[in-house]
Amino acid sequence: NGANEKNLMMNGNWKLVYASEDVTRSSPFFWAFRKATKGIFQPLPILPSQLAEAVFAITDGIPFAKKGQATQRIELDSSGDGFLISMVEVEL
Repeated sequence: NGANEKNLMMNGNWKLVYASEDVTRSSPFFWAFRKATKGIFQPLPILPSQLAEAVFAITDGIPFAKKGQATQRIELDSSGDGFLISMVEVEL
């Protein structure tokens, strides 16, 4: 049927072409991390008060870090079962 064919059309490697924030946040992992830590605050006044934003500020401050292409690999079968792998090239 048509839905099964559409699932299979998603298979492959996809490059991130737009992100409203840093490419390292394009992964579903970071979306889930933000959701899981929503409402948790950290005590240091020099960092953002939200825990997730504080962690991101620390990792964004790593000197000489260079970020490259963000990609996602999608593998679905005709039933819609499968996996997603998110990758970001980072050079230190």
